[in-house]
Amino acid sequence: MVRGSGTGRRVRHSNGARAMGRERIFVSYSHKDRGWLERLTEQLAVIERRGLVDVWSDDRIAVGDAWRPSIDAALSGAKIAVLLVSPAFLASKYIWDEEMPRIKAHAAQGMEALPLIVRPCAWQLEGDLASLQARPKGGQVLSLGSESQIDADLSAFVGELASKILGLAGSIRDRALEAGPNDSVGERFDARGEWRGRYNNRVNILLTVDGQDRTSFTGTLTYDDGVVTRVEGSIHGDGPRDCTVMFREVRFLSAATGGVDLEGEYHAQVSGDSMRGRWTGHRGLSGVFELQRARNQGR
Repeated sequence: MVRGSGTGRRVRHSNGARAMGRERIFVSYSHKDRGWLERLTEQLAVIERRGLVDVWSDDRIAVGDAWRPSIDAALSGAKIAVLLVSPAFLASKYIWDEEMPRIKAHAAQGMEALPLIVRPCAWQLEGDLASLQARPKGGQVLSLGSESQIDADLSAFVGELASKILGLAGSIRDRALEAGPNDSVGERFDARGEWRGRYNNRVNILLTVDGQDRTSFTGTLTYDDGVVTRVEGSIHGDGPRDCTVMFREVRFLSAATGGVDLEGEYHAQVSGDSMRGRWTGHRGLSGVFELQRARNQGR
């Protein structure tokens, strides 16, 4: 599969970091960008409703509450701070006088700060942001994409957050087992079968899921040039037809390699028989993909 823009290289997945005790996601944003907060929290709901993460923004502060102690308490329990960067974010006196100094202080103690560029702005001129790796990767801006592209970028970002906080596949599977047989993480979604589609709207790909337990699956990924790889993935969410999946390629199954490096991760949102998401590599490469479950294979 040809990965990224402006390059013919093809690349793949890696494991996410293990959780370190902080499982709160703190979101800093301008109130002029509340719509972007809502779109992000909608995507985060798939892992939040399972009690795996706690998404905090200042709309939790009730009228009459002391906001400084509330923000400090939220940041103290946060593993990641997401910054919804826009012209309004850069212009906000409140953000830069009150929130950013606190975010920087907690980042110095191990919290990770991730800028998510939601609208075009000169964020690179702000030193505290320029030193951070912005999302979406590849220098993209959310608002410049189509609606489906925005959903794909946000889905991939949520998958990355899940990987950082929970650990890809292993940590979530461990949590499901620890919770006991009544826990339903991923157990009602059946990914088995064939999923056909395209990468970057130009490369035909076929994902065949041939094995699955409650929270993970295995299969193969076949490209139109004859490359076949083995896939291992994880399922996040408890809906029978709506969830998030993450998967990675672990080895070649065909003699052909087609220049494919086994690095990177696929993150996708599943809705019914559609799977849409983004592949992200470790060398700045990325791309989008869309798959449809093959007919007569719905489970």
